[in-house]
Amino acid sequence: MPVFYTPRRLLLMLCCAAPITFTQAADDGQIPYLNEGRAWQFEWHNDAFFGSDNQFTSGFKFRLSSSIAADLDDTQGTPAIGKVLARRLLPDDRSLSYREIWAVGQNIQTPEKISIGEIILNDVPYLGVLGVSNSYVAFDEKRFTGFGLLLGWSGEAALGEESQEAAHKLTGSEDPKGWGNQLEFEPLINFYYTKKRKLWDIPGFSGSVTGDAALGNFFTYGQVGVDFIFGKAPGGFLYKPMPLGRGLDFDASLRTPTERYTYVSLTARTTGFAHAMPRDGNLFRNDNEWTENNTIDSETWVHQLVFGLHHERPRWGMHLNFWLSSDTIEDDSKLFPSEDADNSFGTLTFDFRMRDLSQH
Repeated sequence: MPVFYTPRRLLLMLCCAAPITFTQAADDGQIPYLNEGRAWQFEWHNDAFFGSDNQFTSGFKFRLSSSIAADLDDTQGTPAIGKVLARRLLPDDRSLSYREIWAVGQNIQTPEKISIGEIILNDVPYLGVLGVSNSYVAFDEKRFTGFGLLLGWSGEAALGEESQEAAHKLTGSEDPKGWGNQLEFEPLINFYYTKKRKLWDIPGFSGSVTGDAALGNFFTYGQVGVDFIFGKAPGGFLYKPMPLGRGLDFDASLRTPTERYTYVSLTARTTGFAHAMPRDGNLFRNDNEWTENNTIDSETWVHQLVFGLHHERPRWGMHLNFWLSSDTIEDDSKLFPSEDADNSFGTLTFDFRMRDLSQH
């Protein structure tokens, strides 16, 4: 007896044969990850994870990410500063998702011997930085493009001395004596551009390649790397929490609303520096004693491994990352005897996420 494929029967067959993916609509007509609203993150960075107190010392950062949107113009929830540039640099593709991110934070750097009040010229300088970043990203399961800018300042107005003295008093640590020798006030402006491509994506494992560039008087560099994720992880792309201004701030994860994720990440990357204020000093000031007279030479090429542990629930998550660095200062710089030439530190991150009720 012949079988007649009525429209209803064909529809049922298609539904059974094609399970929902991140790019398909759920039963209620919504793409699952588009129900994700604003996200708040807090990052705390410190080299105490490695028993150190030299080069990058500590920092914090608060991030706010807009709801995931289907168009750059719809990334509402944060004021727009860089959208004019972002429209030119990000792809305009209706198959991509878009997000806008704001971050505000502080970084502190000191030489190893903070008990010395005089200027130390054979070690990195005292440096405090305050600033705000604004980023825009376009992404899906396979592609990522991001653009961002940093506006901030260095010097006494960055309150590095006050922050470190308060933290050391609270923990009973040694009082830093050399902040009178910190780098001078300098307005900071930096631009960041990132491209990512996912090459491997199977259950329990994914891998991506990354290219980054930064241009400005805080950091100027080119960078390539690979990201590997092991375990049950969200779709999209991995973000590695980093001190303010070290790279692009972004949130490009694609989650289903009720899933829990536990995974491990490993990143390897190489960076070629043209300028790094923490090791080269002020760029636009010629009246800073450390910048004019220091005896250290920065490494042009720096290699890093970043190991991360991650646990995420539908509305919150915790992340612990360890940044392992090769030497950032050349061996022949005759560093202060107790100084460590590399720049390793750890990061602890908490995040909280909301559903975008406007899409129901």
